[in-house]
Amino acid sequence: MATWQREYLLEHAVETGLGDGDGLRHLLALGGWKSVTSVELDARRAAAVLEHVGEVCTILVGDSTQHVGELASSLGGPALWWLDAHYDGGGLPLAAEVRAIMQARDVRGDAFILDDCRIYGQPCASGPLPAGYERGDAQAFLDVEAALRRVLRVSYDRRDEGYLVALPGGRRTA
Repeated sequence: MATWQREYLLEHAVETGLGDGDGLRHLLALGGWKSVTSVELDARRAAAVLEHVGEVCTILVGDSTQHVGELASSLGGPALWWLDAHYDGGGLPLAAEVRAIMQARDVRGDAFILDDCRIYGQPCASGPLPAGYERGDAQAFLDVEAALRRVLRVSYDRRDEGYLVALPGGRRTA
């Protein structure tokens, strides 16, 4: 991620699906961002993580599909979008998130990491989807991939639960 931040002059980091805050802490540890924002559905989880990371970032509480479009239109510069493929407890916001971002801004200079790709049937190192997880619409995921592929270079990282990575076409290092 640090390499992408440097190579593509990424200024902002946005993640959805805060979880236990590991991703957010990783982004904050990289430093160099003009802004770091996380969107979390669960207010208690957001408050608990904010208590540990301090006020060096913004945590928005609510439905990520509502927040990412507003964020996308307000960020002035290239952004890293680290999108979680699912909500804890059900729901698959990924397609709506990517659609909202792409409608709100030109993403050709942005970078995307879409995690938990195995939910959509993509092969990965951790194996098949565990029992009790909601299976995602594989065609909707392929549509997201196609939309990103039209403007960015898309690849897969099969480690963990699987990641789709979409990066700008060329380096913009200053």
